[in-house]
Amino acid sequence: MCMYAGLQVHTDDTITAGRLAVQTFSSLIKSNKDAEVPKNWNFPKNHLYVHLFDDIVAKGVTRNYNTKPSEQMHHGIQKTYFTTNFKDIAPQILGKIHCVLVAEYMWQDINEYDEELAAAATELAEDNATHEEDRTPHTQTSYQTPHLSLTVAQPPISFKELAIMHINDSAPKLFHQFHTHLADFLLQRLPIEDLPNGRYLRLSPNDKVKNKSITSV
Repeated sequence: MCMYAGLQVHTDDTITAGRLAVQTFSSLIKSNKDAEVPKNWNFPKNHLYVHLFDDIVAKGVTRNYNTKPSEQMHHGIQKTYFTTNFKDIAPQILGKIHCVLVAEYMWQDINEYDEELAAAATELAEDNATHEEDRTPHTQTSYQTPHLSLTVAQPPISFKELAIMHINDSAPKLFHQFHTHLADFLLQRLPIEDLPNGRYLRLSPNDKVKNKSITSV
C-alpha cells in the first residue's frame, strides 16, 4: 500500500492495485481483533488510508502535499538550537541563522570574484605576455557589489603579526586578542557540526589567516 501511495505517476491500474492493497490491509486489521491481545485501531491517523487513493485521484500524487520532503529544512535549526542556553531561544536562533546567511552571501560574492579573477587570468595568458601589466604581490584589485568592497587575497598573516600591525590603532583595539574573539564568535554563531572536524575551535596567536580585505559599504 505504501509503495503505491508513494508513486510519482499513477495510472488506472496503479490506482486499482492501491485500492486492492487498502482492502487487504483493512481485512488484516479486522483479523487482529481475534488476537489474544487485540490492538485498538480506532484512531484518526489509521482512518486516513481509507480515502488515500480517492485523494490521489482528486488532488494528484502524494508528493504534491507530502510533508516529508521539507523535514530536512529543520535540521539546521535543530543544530542551532543545541548551541543556545535553552532559554528565550527564538532571538538566539534567529541571530545565529542571520549570521550564517550573511556569511553564505559573502562567500557567494567571494567565489564569484575568484571566478572572475580566474577568467581574467586565462584571458591574459592567451594574449601576448608582453601586454600583461606588471603587478607587485601587494597590488590590490578592487571589486564592488552593492553591499561590500572586496580586494584580492593578501599573503597569510598570523594573528600575532596582525595585532602588531594595528598596535597603534586608536581605541577600540580591535585586533588585541583577536584570535580569542574570533574563536568565541564562531562558537556562538555556528553549530558545532559546521566547524572544522566538528569540534570547538582553539586558535593561537601563531595561527594564520588570509586577509580578503572586505569593507562594508
